[in-house]
This record gives sequence, C-alpha cells and structure tokens, in this order.
Amino acid sequence: EGGAPAALEVRVAAAVSVAAPVPAAVVGFSAEYRQAPWLAASPGFVQMMRNLRALDGVRGPNLRVGGNSADLTWWDPTGERDKGRSCGASYSGAVCVRYALNASDVEALAAAAEAVDGDLVLGVSMVQNGTAQWAREEALGALRAAPRGLVVALEVGNEPDLYGEHGIRDPGYSAAAYMAEMQRYYLPVLAAAAAEGGTKGAPLLQGGTLCCKVPFTSHAQGIARALRSSGALKTWSQHGYGLAVQQVTPTVAALLSSDAVTSRIEHYLRPAAEVAAGAGVPFVVGETNSVNMGGRANVSDTFASALWAFDWTARLVKLNATRVNFHGSDGCPYSWLGG
Repeated sequence: EGGAPAALEVRVAAAVSVAAPVPAAVVGFSAEYRQAPWLAASPGFVQMMRNLRALDGVRGPNLRVGGNSADLTWWDPTGERDKGRSCGASYSGAVCVRYALNASDVEALAAAAEAVDGDLVLGVSMVQNGTAQWAREEALGALRAAPRGLVVALEVGNEPDLYGEHGIRDPGYSAAAYMAEMQRYYLPVLAAAAAEGGTKGAPLLQGGTLCCKVPFTSHAQGIARALRSSGALKTWSQHGYGLAVQQVTPTVAALLSSDAVTSRIEHYLRPAAEVAAGAGVPFVVGETNSVNMGGRANVSDTFASALWAFDWTARLVKLNATRVNFHGSDGCPYSWLGG
C-alpha cells in the first residue's frame, strides 16, 4: 500500500494455438418459406438483425430462406397457379406444392436484409422429376426482384439425401442419380441465374445442404469437386443439430454433454468442412439449432440452450465455418423469434 505498482508477468505456453479471426457476420438466420412474408413485415425480426449488425460492426447477418419448404414452393407472380396440379411432379405423386413466392415477397425480404447491410440465400425447388422448370422460374424471378448482388447464393433443393424417404424421388435415389440431375437440369439453371442476378456472373450455388445419410455423405467430396469444376459452386453447406430426436431423448443434460457435442461435430460437420476445403470453397452450416424437428420444449427454449449456442458456434468457427444459420421462425421451441 502506497508503494510502486507490482509488476505483472504473463506467460503463454508455446503449445497454445491462436485461432483465426472470427468471420464477419458469422451468425445468421434460417427460415421456412411459409414464414417469409411474416418475417419481412416483423419489426422485431429487423431489430434483431440490427442488434447483430451493431455487434458485428462490419455487416449485417445472412438470412437463408429454404428448409423443407424449399421443395414445396414455386414461383407464382399472379397467385393463380393451381397447387393441386403440382403433386404429380414428385416420384410418389403425393408431394405437392404448398407455398407460392412472388416478386413482392422477395422485395420485402430484400428490404429487410438491405436495411441492416445483410444478404440472402434462397432455396429453389427440386421436386420435379425430369425437368427443372420450376427451379428456373423461381431462381430467375427472385433474382430479378431483388437488388443485384443481394441474393448471394441459391440452394437447389433441401437435404436430397432424404428424397427417397420423403417420396420426392424413388426409394433407391442415390448420390450418382442426384449428380446426374444436377448436371443435366440444374447447372444450366444456375448458369442462367448467375448471368441474370449474380455478381458479374460469379458462382451462385450453395451446394450440399445434406442431412446425414452415409450413401450421400460418403460421396460428398466427389460431388463438391465436380460442382466446383463446373464453375457453379460458391459454398458447401451441411446441416447439423445439437441433438436428433431420432437418436436420443432431448434433455438439457444431453444437449450440454461434451460427448454429445463432440460426437455430432465429428460425425457430421468436420467431414463436411473437409469436403469444402477439398473443393476450395467456404464451409457454411446452412441450418442448425439445438434439437431437430422444431426443437423440444423445456430444452430448446431455455437459457441452457443459449449457452449451448455460444459453444456450438465457437466450435464450428474452429472448423472454419464462415457462416452458421440458426433455423427458426415458426414459433416452435427452438425459434429465435415467436410467431
């Protein structure tokens, strides 16, 4: 007391590594098309994006619109298309268009993103067999409606590794069949879209968008490299949740378990990060949250879930994820905004 300040010596062990800087606007949002008009008109949503923009200090967050509804949406500029006639486009004849997208919808989403210096990723449908006409209409319509460069990527379909289970394609639908469709039908759509609304014709495809099925994920490296060689691939996306209801009963303890977190990352997300690196494109986690299938009450909507999200995001950034989109908006337990 009263003497000279004590010297403070800090020693850092040589073995401690310093991570790369966290990418700008690494945390984004993901929503279904059925909620898109409501989101665009929600002052609470825009304010939430502004809050992230202020924290980031560089640019606003990304909004990815897609999910399961991507394959159930088509472009309908007049609101007069008959959804009841759409079912026959799928393999089973039972997967039907439920949602319509028009220029006003895209303009509203674009305005919300533009207000916070953010950007958009939009999913287009892959439900049609033997043609990509609906995807073409949706991609070109959306890009013409949005300010040039604001739609930074397009996803073609959602979780194609589940198409055989969902009746969108035949039960034996394979990675090879998927790639054949992409090359024949969808790469021309992406080329037209890049010329129409991309940034100087730059690649627009956010590829992958896979769930979890080994017959697909085991071929992901080859798919990514082929898409990269085609000139279409911009980013590689993997979906991943903290817990899957098909595998474990969701509880707070399970969500925060170090073993569970490590297992999910090592099984699904690290391999996807390696696929992206091998293809020479950025890795994104295009859809994530605490528990899949909308979350679980008293788990996903607790403070513990917020703690999990900080840890989860940090781990994904360590895998070189450049963007992590948290899925929500349906008023379900894991949603970041009620509705």
